[in-house]
Amino acid sequence: MEYDAWKFVQLAESEFGKKLWEFLNERETFIRMETATRLKRPAVEGIAEELKIKFKEEIDSLDSSDYLRVKQMIGHMVKQVMATHNYHVFMKNVRVISTDFFSKGTRYIKGVEYGN
Repeated sequence: MEYDAWKFVQLAESEFGKKLWEFLNERETFIRMETATRLKRPAVEGIAEELKIKFKEEIDSLDSSDYLRVKQMIGHMVKQVMATHNYHVFMKNVRVISTDFFSKGTRYIKGVEYGN
């Protein structure tokens, strides 16, 4: 699947952006997001620590504005990955509790579309 980058084109086309997209589409990564979803948690909560480990060097080199933009793009990417598995947005801006990487995330629901 190809990422529809919308307002994140420049970042998505970087080597870091491509690696993020590849990581988010890995089977194991999806399973973590799906598990968080089944536990009624934001999908990003299931992958936050793995992201921090796998992309530590890239994340540590970001300034504060790029750091925020990367997290926004990850959320945008996650939405597209979840959609390919028939998950739809259920609730936005849900507080993330198990990591300091994200403060808020989106909860998804399987099969039923509730809106954007």
